[in-house]
Amino acid sequence: MSSLCDRIFLNCDEYRCSVQSPNFPGLYPRHVTCRFLIRQTRYVPYAKPLITIHQDNPLRFNVKANSALPSQRLSSPGLQIWGSCDLVHDHLLVYDGNSTEAPLFLKVCGSGILPPITSTGPELLVVFSTSRFDEPSQETLMPRTFGFELDVKVTYLNMDSRQFARNRQCVFHIFGSNNASGEVVSVVNTQPQNSSCVYLFHGEPHEVVWIHFRKYEIAPKMGHYTFNMTECINPLRIYDGNFFDTSTPYGSPRRAKLIHEHCTARPPPMCAREYLPPRRGLAAPVKACTRNESYVADGPKLTVVQHYNESTAALAMDFILRYEFVNTRPGYRPTNGSECDFEAISDGYTLRTGRVFSPRTSVLYGRWGRRRLSCQYRLTAHSDEVVHVTITKFHSVSRSCVTTTNNFTGSFDCDNRGGQTASLVVSEYPWQDIEVPRLCTCDFSGIPIDYESKSQELRLKFEVNNMDETHDYLDFMFEARYEFVKKSSCKKEQRLQGTNGEIIFRKANITEHKPCDNYPWLLQTSDSDKSIYFRIRGYDHIDKNCTTSTRLLVFKVGRLRPVGVLCPDPSSKNVVELFSFAWQGSGTLVEQSTDKLILELSGRDNGRDLGPHTLSWLQVSPARQYDWSSEGIVRGCQEECPELGVCISEDLWCDGVHHCPSGYDELIAHCFFLSVPWAYIGVGSALSVILLVAVTVYGAARLRAADKKTHQHQPIPTLPTASESLFSSDKDAAERDGGVTSAYSLDYSEVDYVTTL
Repeated sequence: MSSLCDRIFLNCDEYRCSVQSPNFPGLYPRHVTCRFLIRQTRYVPYAKPLITIHQDNPLRFNVKANSALPSQRLSSPGLQIWGSCDLVHDHLLVYDGNSTEAPLFLKVCGSGILPPITSTGPELLVVFSTSRFDEPSQETLMPRTFGFELDVKVTYLNMDSRQFARNRQCVFHIFGSNNASGEVVSVVNTQPQNSSCVYLFHGEPHEVVWIHFRKYEIAPKMGHYTFNMTECINPLRIYDGNFFDTSTPYGSPRRAKLIHEHCTARPPPMCAREYLPPRRGLAAPVKACTRNESYVADGPKLTVVQHYNESTAALAMDFILRYEFVNTRPGYRPTNGSECDFEAISDGYTLRTGRVFSPRTSVLYGRWGRRRLSCQYRLTAHSDEVVHVTITKFHSVSRSCVTTTNNFTGSFDCDNRGGQTASLVVSEYPWQDIEVPRLCTCDFSGIPIDYESKSQELRLKFEVNNMDETHDYLDFMFEARYEFVKKSSCKKEQRLQGTNGEIIFRKANITEHKPCDNYPWLLQTSDSDKSIYFRIRGYDHIDKNCTTSTRLLVFKVGRLRPVGVLCPDPSSKNVVELFSFAWQGSGTLVEQSTDKLILELSGRDNGRDLGPHTLSWLQVSPARQYDWSSEGIVRGCQEECPELGVCISEDLWCDGVHHCPSGYDELIAHCFFLSVPWAYIGVGSALSVILLVAVTVYGAARLRAADKKTHQHQPIPTLPTASESLFSSDKDAAERDGGVTSAYSLDYSEVDYVTTL
């Protein structure tokens, strides 16, 4: 500092500092250079001081920029920067440091409000220079000041803050291991011309980087930028990948792919809805930002570069960037290459307990653009174990589904009223790929929920439907504990597959702890295109004659609610019939997959039971079907039970057992030609012919002998035919066999309840 007007300002946070031109507010002298050094020496632990100069009053900054000489062109009113200050050669220079070798922030002249100019460290140099000769000017009649007065402010920032460029290097590393999500804001210090700020995001190998802008503004504007913003002055570039080369810190990346580039006049899309208050009940940390408003890297690294071709003192860039390191894993290791399925298999020794929970990753929810989520958790016990599960948490922001209690099964059920829903279904798999749902919950009303399986395999299915862009993994979630308990499971197959059969039910005794008590039965046809018909003595469950607490529940595979509820009574003469199909007039099935039914006996433990109960079933198909070639209803089979309107299996026709309730399949009119031993009849007929010929020859010889003696003739007797001697008419056969019954047929005339599931 050698000039008479040089000044040094120390620790301006302790008192008010004002940097003034000589003779302020009067005319400043010609041909002077004044240096004003502002320095902060007060030490604050773990903090870095930043110095800011500014002037908010436009009347207190007036450095001559115009000349009235005819040879000089007039510059624009207001503050002028860089080359526009060379008309008069009066100007102010601001350096980021204590010498003119430091980076130059701005060269400014003219009059108006001076925006804040902030250093990157504890020193800031202001140089005021005037020309040797004065220039005439056209002054207005309004009284005004000459020169300038600058206010000084000192700010301390944390040393680890990303709000300033440390050591003038505006490079920041953001690691997902430190914060899974957060915000990056533009630096508060002024960036010089031809500089850049680089933000490098580093995630874990199983993460991807997701960013979006909550704010991106360009203000204030000085010089010609106040009216000309068509150029790409300070471009913003976003890269998939990382780069950092110390030899070219502001150069183009070498191992990164450009995702998008935005210019000053074309800012990036912003998630403006984030400033709206969150909807009631939603718990996700970031709301309403879709993929179209965001940038997502293909991997765990992403780079954002804000280039500053113009100093931010003249063209400030103010932005807020929201980042999130999105875990692409659900929080556990999925099985079989799925997105979120889980499997735990007990070896009978080491693995005894565990925990399952909903996926904890945004990529499977609405914020990532997903509309539906379905995850399955398979728990398989050892041969001498069962599975005990406890649902400890369940949360859903949707109120369109309510957990209720089923009156027949006594288990929790989901009453879905449409809209956005989330549910957790617990199912057993007594047979391979045959699901038997046991309970469902879609809210927290029944939590905690305990269930112990009867078979070795238990599955939990978590489903979410109709999500939108506001939903995340905290909006729909559950947690559960499981334990493999040493207890015998049912080893019986209890699966009947074929064309017909019989089941004998007995009500369970809960005190005996038999593993197969109340274990379900599976009826399955041998042909998947066929359906099931069965009958059992008893009543409908709402019948007034039903006096016992025992109920036979009929389920379709994968259904939690029974499609039929019967009151079995072996002492009753009443018979209940059920079909697993619903046929239209053309014989087409209304609902497919009717080849399987699950049957289960339930009731109060102390209730009266009249068992055992016998159920008979048949594999059937429609007796009348639509023939497209003849365009009409045609008969579908020969083996028809007309009283049921169905066809039975060909193997059951005339097998000696009545399968049709009326015994129609065993009428002699149908079965005679199948039951008569035609080989024996043929041999007998041949022998009869030979015998007849022999008798005729013998008789003729005797007659000739008799003629000689008596001369008398005798007539030859006529024998009955085979058909006349073996049966009478079909009508007689029907009358004779009409009362025949078997263990598989019941008195059809007493049926007063027939329903279609």
